Amino acid sequence: MKKYKKKTIKWRDANAFSGWWHIEDMEPLAVESTGYVVRDDKECIILAAAVAENGQVNAAIYIPKQWIIK
Repeated sequence: MKKYKKKTIKWRDANAFSGWWHIEDMEPLAVESTGYVVRDDKECIILAAAVAENGQVNAAIYIPKQWIIK
């Protein structure tokens, strides 16, 4: 089974509101995600919560590089 590095990424995510809000209150959210790095290139990083012995991944998130804070 391929070994993947576990990593925590801090990044900015879009934030959606419903109902009545002041426009000044709308900001992106700072988020931390932890998972196994299954892809890391100039475009994105993909973290997966679980990796199976056959190479399949579960609960993966695609984070564009320009959204990463650190």
